[in-house]
Amino acid sequence: MLTVGIPKEIKIEERRVALTPKGVRQLAQNHVRVLVQRNAGTFFGFSDRDYETAGAVLSETKEELWSQAELIKKVKEPIPEEFPLFKPRHIIFTYLHLASPNEHALLNALIQSKVAAIGYETIERDGTVPLLKPMSEVAGTLAAYFAGIFRNYISVKNGKIFGLDEAKEWMEKAAAQYPQVLENISPGTVVILGGGHVGEKAAQMASALGGKVFLSEISDARRSQLDRSFKTAGLSVSFIDPKKIREYEEILAFCDTIISAVHVPGKRAPLIIDSTFLRKISERKKKIILDIAIDQGGNIIESRPTNYEEPLYLDSCGNIRFSVTNMPSLCARGASVALEEVSLDYTLALTHGIDHALAQYPELKTGVNILNGKVILDAIKEAHGLPSR
Repeated sequence: MLTVGIPKEIKIEERRVALTPKGVRQLAQNHVRVLVQRNAGTFFGFSDRDYETAGAVLSETKEELWSQAELIKKVKEPIPEEFPLFKPRHIIFTYLHLASPNEHALLNALIQSKVAAIGYETIERDGTVPLLKPMSEVAGTLAAYFAGIFRNYISVKNGKIFGLDEAKEWMEKAAAQYPQVLENISPGTVVILGGGHVGEKAAQMASALGGKVFLSEISDARRSQLDRSFKTAGLSVSFIDPKKIREYEEILAFCDTIISAVHVPGKRAPLIIDSTFLRKISERKKKIILDIAIDQGGNIIESRPTNYEEPLYLDSCGNIRFSVTNMPSLCARGASVALEEVSLDYTLALTHGIDHALAQYPELKTGVNILNGKVILDAIKEAHGLPSR
């Protein structure tokens, strides 16, 4: 059986961990050796002692862990300082988002090292993306919180953003109270682009916070489904058909906030708002724009990855922009537990090797992004202009 390695996440402001002590215990009971890098979970209350008691062996450094483990289970995509640690024997199991144009360096490193790379976000089962769903739900709720916080605490004067320190304090408080309905942070008039899990949760919370919510969803069936769900919950959400251009433009022009969350599994996020349309809808009112599809490249022109240290910037039209790539990390403990619940069975199967895991869980085939130096997923080839053969 393969040894599982759980490194400490080193992406800026990433607080989650890929396995909790409970998950370690379950693997250990199945005779799997688990290495955990020291201090991997201490940020939110999982001590090194907790991991040892559960059956893990502690590694002092990431270099030691990567050198001894074959199956590397992470939360976020590896960053450049981890690239030299890749070896052909490794299976890397994590969120990868390789269709994003921002991940070209990672894609090359994975290809050249001949690792096997399996992306949580591309594993599809019965038309769903089970390992993406829990993080999408966290991100959607946080987006609604942040929309209200930015509207109430952020201002712009002479091309500069003010109030960020206070807003960041409120963001921490909101995340600590997730998923409660908070007071005094109404997001105003909100347009949500995309009716997937992110959009659904964003609409629910934005409405509960007192916002006037419009949701744009291209699928008639999905709009009907969401409408029934919102009415059952007593929430007021209006729907926009993006094919009705005049109505669509009018609402976007007058809204306070746009939350964009249009996602196609495995593919680069579609560009929903281009530069011409952005200028048009920004003329009457400057907006707060949260592009939650940024992991896959973003839906709105001028979106660029940010982090929780410096989450905001102004675009060329004067709109306040937010595009943090690891949003759920602010809810570290809950998000880590939720990720473990949907990924642990796959992890156990992978300790017997990829062939065994694919036989046990055929849906893992869509998760295999890179294998033996080759890009397997067509969506990634398309996103980076690679030959389709």
